[in-house]
Amino acid sequence: MTIKKKIWPAYFKKVTSGKKKFELRLADFKIKEGDILILEEWDPKTEKYTGRKIKTRATYILKTKNLPFYSTAEIRKYGWQIIQIELIKTQNSASLHHYFPRGIEVVNTAIIKNKKGEILIARSLKWSNKWTLPGGHLEPGEHLLVSAQREAKEETGLIVKPIKIISFEELINSRDFHRPSHFVYYDCLFEVAGGKLKLERSELSKAKWVLPERALALDLADGCRKSIQNYLKIQ
Repeated sequence: MTIKKKIWPAYFKKVTSGKKKFELRLADFKIKEGDILILEEWDPKTEKYTGRKIKTRATYILKTKNLPFYSTAEIRKYGWQIIQIELIKTQNSASLHHYFPRGIEVVNTAIIKNKKGEILIARSLKWSNKWTLPGGHLEPGEHLLVSAQREAKEETGLIVKPIKIISFEELINSRDFHRPSHFVYYDCLFEVAGGKLKLERSELSKAKWVLPERALALDLADGCRKSIQNYLKIQ
């Protein structure tokens, strides 16, 4: 049997990342082990579905009706059920491959420093206009540092000298990003070698130089804070 239920964005994200593997629901509907549970993201602010959904399977169900630790009228009527779930990786339209149509994307971020020890951060239209670091996708046949250097030049107009790769991280389905995504990203450290700051307006709307410690106090996009913290660890 297939059952559809609403799920709030915060919980939807945790299920898609694999962190949340259970559902706590009122036992006001029938479900048994092996049933398919479709979780459809519902935004309580707009009271609308977002269009995102994920397919899961119920593998264990614990019903708590008549157990002594609930007391409200609704819970006395239905009880609670805790549904343990696992992600279903199939090739059909409801699979994670369909949800992440670009698959796992390898991307880079460029931590560009100047002679004052400041780093360049910019507001990104694709990241809810929050502050982030320049960067982009690794192209086939490109070396990691070469790719990050190219993306930094394209987005900022600056000529940068590569120093080293400082960290590798992962980001799954960020709510800041404009589409569903599964990123494996690496942070690269550069220093300014020339050129003039000229933003690629289709990517970045505003940029500024700031000390990395102060950057942490800004409204940063997902992943950016971790990248800056990794940079500070090597200073």
